[in-house]
Amino acid sequence: MKLKEKKILKAKLQNDIYLAVNTGSFYPKNTLESILLLQDLDISNIELTLQSDEFSISYSRELYMPNFRELREIVDGGSLNICSIHAPLMTAEHGYSTIIRGEYLKQCIIKCNSLGAKLLVVHPFHMFTSYENALAYLRGEIDDVWKVLLPNMRVLINQAYKLNVMITLENLQNWEDDDLGFFNNPKNMRLLFADMGHSGITSTLDIIHAHMNGSLTGFVRSLADKIVNVHVADYLLPMSRVSPGKGIINWDAVMPLIKRLPNLHQVTIELTRAEPIEVKNAIEFLKNLWNQY
Repeated sequence: MKLKEKKILKAKLQNDIYLAVNTGSFYPKNTLESILLLQDLDISNIELTLQSDEFSISYSRELYMPNFRELREIVDGGSLNICSIHAPLMTAEHGYSTIIRGEYLKQCIIKCNSLGAKLLVVHPFHMFTSYENALAYLRGEIDDVWKVLLPNMRVLINQAYKLNVMITLENLQNWEDDDLGFFNNPKNMRLLFADMGHSGITSTLDIIHAHMNGSLTGFVRSLADKIVNVHVADYLLPMSRVSPGKGIINWDAVMPLIKRLPNLHQVTIELTRAEPIEVKNAIEFLKNLWNQY
C-alpha cells in the first residue's frame, strides 16, 4: 500500500499548537489504511498508534515494524507530520519481562526520533516493574519510586531527553481498584512527576478518562504546567467514545480550560472505530470552538 506524496499544510490551532488525529481512531484498520483515509481528508498531522501486530519485539530483541520504511519516506517527503507516537499495548507474554518492556520503550524513543515525533505517549504503569508495585507505590508503601520502575528507566528517560523526545504520561484508570484512582487521579500523577523529578516527563490529558473519573478540572488545575497533549473525544453512556459535540461533555466549559494550558503542544482527536466523516466533523467542531474562546 503506497501513501500519497501530496504536500499538505500542517494544521495548527494557534502558534505552535498542532491539531492532530490518532491513527487508532480507525482501528481495526491498519496504520497505513488509516493514514490514507486521513490524507483523503487533507489531514497530515497524526499521532501514530503503534498497533501490537505492527510493532513487536522478539525474544532475540529484533524489532518487527513492517510499515517503518514507508512511513519514513512519506515523512521525509513532507506530506506526513507525525507529531506524536503512542506506545503499544504489549502482548501478555511480553508484559511479564521487564527487559522486553524496557526494549519496547527504547525502540519507541528511537522511532520517535527517526520519524520526527516530539512526544511519546506512555501509560504510566508500563514504566513499573509490576502492576502490583504500581499500586503499592500509590498506597504509600514504597518510599522511592525508582525502586519499582523498570531497571533502565533513568537511562531511557535521559536518552529520550537528549533526542528531544518528551515522554508524556496519559492519565489512565485502574478498573480493579477505584479507591486509589490509579493514574487517573491528579494527586497521584502529580506525586509521580514530583518523585521522578525530570523535566522530560510531561502529561497527556485524556478528556474521556478524566471525565469518567470526575477529575477533569482537577487535572487542569493541578497539572496545567505538565500537560503538553490533550486526547479529545466525547462520551455517551454507558461507555461509548464519540466525536466531540456528540456526547454529554460540556465543551463550553472544557475548551477555555484547554486553551489556558501554558505548555500545550498538541490537541489530538482520538476516536474509536470511526468513519472519515466523524473525524472531519470532529476537526470542524474543534476549530470552531477553539476560535470562540
